[in-house]
Amino acid sequence: MTLTKSLGVALVTGAAQGIGKAIAICLASDGFKVALNDLPSKREQLEAVARTIDQKRGWGSFVAPGDVSQEIEVKEMVESSLKALGGLDVMVANAAINGVYKPIIEMPIEEWDKVQQIDLRGPFLCYKYGASGCPRGRIIGASSVARVLFRQTVVSWPVQHR
Repeated sequence: MTLTKSLGVALVTGAAQGIGKAIAICLASDGFKVALNDLPSKREQLEAVARTIDQKRGWGSFVAPGDVSQEIEVKEMVESSLKALGGLDVMVANAAINGVYKPIIEMPIEEWDKVQQIDLRGPFLCYKYGASGCPRGRIIGASSVARVLFRQTVVSWPVQHR
C-alpha cells in the first residue's frame, strides 16, 4: 500500500536509542511524521535517528531535546513539535531510567527521587501536555519488562535483614 499523505504526527520520548528509537522508526515507516525527544546530551543520537527516518522511511522528523522530568521542557517540547510538524496525533511517553540496583536500605533518597522524577513525573507531564496538544489523538505509555524486573529486585528482595 502506498500512502499519499501522512497519517499524522507522533512525538516519541526516549527516542535516541532502544525501544524509543524502534517505536519512532516504526511509526515513521507506518506513515507518521515523527518528533524525537531525549535528553539534550543525546542530540547527536536523535539527529542520527532523524536522518534515518528522513532518508529511508518517513514523512519528516523533528528533533526536540528536553528532560521529561522538567515541566517547562516538556511544554516546550510539545509546543515546538506542534509548530514544526503541524500538529500532534500520537504521544508516546517512553523515556525512563533503571535507577540503581542496590538494597532499598542502602539507596540514597537522591537516587530514588531521580528515578521517580523521570519514571513517574515524566510520563505524567507528557500525558498532560500531550493531551493539550492532541485532544483527539492517542497517548501511549511505553515500558519494558526490565522495569518490572527492576522493581521486583529493588522493592522485594533486598529488604532482608542482615
